[in-house]
Amino acid sequence: MLRSGEVAKRLGLHPLTVRRWVKEGKIAGVPIGRETRMPLTEVERLLGEQRAGMLVLYARVSGHDQKEDLQRQVQQLEQWALLARTGKPTHTLTDIGSGRHTERQHLQKLLALVQDYQVAEVVVTFAERFTRFGLSYLRTLFSGYGVT
Repeated sequence: MLRSGEVAKRLGLHPLTVRRWVKEGKIAGVPIGRETRMPLTEVERLLGEQRAGMLVLYARVSGHDQKEDLQRQVQQLEQWALLARTGKPTHTLTDIGSGRHTERQHLQKLLALVQDYQVAEVVVTFAERFTRFGLSYLRTLFSGYGVT
């Protein structure tokens, strides 16, 4: 989420123009306290840019005794990506650990990639494979970075 000054700088506009455009509905903004912030995707839309982020396939199991299930998840995700997202750059991340544990190594890597605007889409076999709690928080975070 960008402040109006940053949006103005990227678009080559005055900050007052950006604020006016938000009020007129030309730019989507999200009120945060006393100011309004705009998603980076709005700036990209106005510039006619389309970010070519990667597709991240994420698989997780709870314990080491479930490695076969982990491989099965990865196979399903990779087959789906070949059919549904042909030609899209893909990155597969796997974790072994509880869905309640937020410090999983590859979950943290995924979040860092999202914050670096390198991800366009995250795909999992089931939502509980991604996280047991807080899925709505992750969806909100991802949408702020233009990730589905």
